[in-house]
Amino acid sequence: MTWPNLARTGFGPDQLAQIGQALAELGKTTDKILQSLDHAEWELEHDQMRDKDGQPVADPCSWVFRSLARTGYYRRPKGYVSPEEQAAKDAEAEAKAVTVARQAAEQAQFEAWRDGLSPDELADAMRGHPGGPKDAWLKSVWKKTR
Repeated sequence: MTWPNLARTGFGPDQLAQIGQALAELGKTTDKILQSLDHAEWELEHDQMRDKDGQPVADPCSWVFRSLARTGYYRRPKGYVSPEEQAAKDAEAEAKAVTVARQAAEQAQFEAWRDGLSPDELADAMRGHPGGPKDAWLKSVWKKTR
């Protein structure tokens, strides 16, 4: 179920057991197998499993098996984004969106405060204004009163 395209090629638990045995005999670790299966699955799903000459792989089951049994790893495909990478990108986008929303809310609160000032309150707020942008000065006054 985790790698349905790979399973359709005939790759399954028997191949995994044989790969584990072959790697043990070679003294190599098996820690990259799951990641490698994700890579192979992605290639099959996107019709990108190619040999060294750029030709479609005729027997994906054997191709993946040989790679894993020899090295314990199947290369990362171009364009592949792991679930962990995607989650990190999503978290970054979410954090940026929250920052933008907070800034917009703060700006709206400031504008509501500024627009609600009476002429006397505005004059008091502008006292000591050294020149330059009026809104920048008013925003600093507003932040001090919050």
